[in-house]
Amino acid sequence: MRSKSAPSKEGTWNVFGQWPTKDVIDRLDIDAGNVGVLAEYRVGNKLPVCLPVDVYQDAKQPAKPAYTFHFITGQDLQSLDISVTNKAGAQVNLPKPKLMCNKSFNPNCKLYAAGSTQAFDLDMSRFPEGEYHLKLTGHVPGNSTPTSLEIVLYHHP
Repeated sequence: MRSKSAPSKEGTWNVFGQWPTKDVIDRLDIDAGNVGVLAEYRVGNKLPVCLPVDVYQDAKQPAKPAYTFHFITGQDLQSLDISVTNKAGAQVNLPKPKLMCNKSFNPNCKLYAAGSTQAFDLDMSRFPEGEYHLKLTGHVPGNSTPTSLEIVLYHHP
């Protein structure tokens, strides 16, 4: 599905809806928990900035305090390190999931297989509004050169 043009107001939460589900989602019997939305903007040649999005059926449903990041691995990974900095580049100290397989048991273990879809949660609710940079660093079995991805997130508590 592609974006739907709708008026938005800068500097505030925007609600886009009602979107009919009968034409695609209902016909394919897609569970509401399997619907996701990616919202982002880009300024010039900089990295796109991802925006928080809630998908819900009932306006009374509360937003989760944590962000869920979904990603697809391009290579087998033994571990994934997550670092978070603010817009000024200062390290942000927050609880991060420990994502690694047991290399002492199997030196070539795989936490995530190449091409698999994975997810992790980060609770940033205690941090001020603004732009944050997440760097995901994956360690590939049998390779000393890690692979990485940078995500820019606009956090709005």
